[in-house]
Amino acid sequence: MTAHLAFSGFSRTLCPTSVLLTPTCAYATGGTTSSNGARMDPYQTVQQQEQYYQLQDVPGEKVAPFQYQQQAFQPYRTDASGSDATTSTNTILNVKRSVALGVLAVIVLLSLAVIGLSAGLGVSQRDLRQVKGDLEVAQAIFSSAVAAGAATTVFHTPTPASASSTASATTVADVQCPRANGTMYTARTGSKQFRRMCGIDYGGEGEAVDIGNVQTRSLDACIDACAARPSCTGAGWGVIDGDSGAMHSCWMKTNLTRFHRARDDWGFAVLVSEE
Repeated sequence: MTAHLAFSGFSRTLCPTSVLLTPTCAYATGGTTSSNGARMDPYQTVQQQEQYYQLQDVPGEKVAPFQYQQQAFQPYRTDASGSDATTSTNTILNVKRSVALGVLAVIVLLSLAVIGLSAGLGVSQRDLRQVKGDLEVAQAIFSSAVAAGAATTVFHTPTPASASSTASATTVADVQCPRANGTMYTARTGSKQFRRMCGIDYGGEGEAVDIGNVQTRSLDACIDACAARPSCTGAGWGVIDGDSGAMHSCWMKTNLTRFHRARDDWGFAVLVSEE
């Protein structure tokens, strides 16, 4: 609604009554009398009754509470404790990095161990034959020394393959044993070195392989004959049944595996070095 005031033949709309929460409304009369005949001051302010209107809630337009809006602006909260998803991701990445570094360190250590083992095996393979030969020689020397110090002498019957150490009652070989036991001899041809031993023989089955025999005057001459053959690695010399005179059998062998005890005057030489 609109309020109207009439003054001396004209009216003017001054204040609409639909204005909310307006305590006062001034009417400028611009005349001398009002509609009821009372004279009014043109600058007089007329107080109007205050009018208030209650705003009604519109259904479906309520604003969500502030706490729910705050949650909407925090999409990275993943649990009740409020931990940040970015922090969890960084922790997982750190754990994975630590595990990867540990695995890499293990791989490096294993690689170094394999390389060291391979190098050690290479050296061992080169020296295996030499070490094995030295061990057998040491065992033979020890056995000969024990036999020489015993009160009685043990005689071993040779196998037919070598026929190495049987002597007749009337023939004795001069092989310088046991005096030459454990001494070194360098062959006259070439530079091969042999170790001389007394009281042992490589002549049984599985002990060595025979590659031939010759007649020589001494153990040293037998060693020279062995050095002349590329495959010969050992030779035995002594008196056997049927031998007569100064010439006696020299048995040349290869693939020396193990030895057995023989009579004290039987000599055997083992190749130690080919240089």
